[in-house]
Amino acid sequence: MAAGLSRRTGGDDRLLITRLSLAHAEIGYRLDMNDPALFIATGTFSVDSWKDEPVADPAEAGATDAATRIGWVQLSKSFRGDFEGHSTVDMLSVMVTDEPAGYVAIERVSGTLAGRSGSFVLQHTATADGEAKALRIEVVPRTGSGDLFGLRGDFEIIRQDDGSHTYSFAYRWDPTPGLVGAAASGADASDQE
Repeated sequence: MAAGLSRRTGGDDRLLITRLSLAHAEIGYRLDMNDPALFIATGTFSVDSWKDEPVADPAEAGATDAATRIGWVQLSKSFRGDFEGHSTVDMLSVMVTDEPAGYVAIERVSGTLAGRSGSFVLQHTATADGEAKALRIEVVPRTGSGDLFGLRGDFEIIRQDDGSHTYSFAYRWDPTPGLVGAAASGADASDQE
C-alpha cells in the first residue's frame, strides 16, 4: 500500500493536513523497469517533525467553496536502509468535504545511496477520488549534487499494516556523457549547457 496524508484537530474546524490515505494507489513510473542499469533501494523511514496550518479559509473571498480546504505542511523525515539520510518536505494539500483529495510536495533529500553521498529533490503528486487514487514521486531532473550528481529515479512509499512506512526507490545514473564527465570533475548541474 502506498502511504498518504489527512488529519483534523479535535473539535476545531481549522484544517490540519497530515496523511492523505493512498492505499492501493496507482503508481506511475517513468523509468523502464526492465532497464539493466536500474537499481532498487529499499528501507524504512520515520517522520521526525510535523508542522501544519491552513492556507486559505473557505469563507474568504475568492475561495473555491466552503467544502474545499487547502492546507500547508512542513515535515522532516529520516531514512534507513539502502538509502541513509534526512529530508525536509513542503506540501500543499486539498480536502473536499473533509476527505483527502490531493497533494503536491517538494522534498529536499540528503544522504548516502550506494556508497555515494549528496543531495537531490523529490517531487510528489497525488490525487484521491473515492477508490481511484494515484501517487507519483520522482527525482526532479538535474537536482542531484555531490556524488549523487546525475541521479534519476522513482520513489514509492509503502504504508505497512502496523502504520510504519517503508520505501522502494528505483534509480539509475544519468548516462549522458557530459553529465558523467561533469560529475567526475566535481561540476554541478548548473554548469551544464
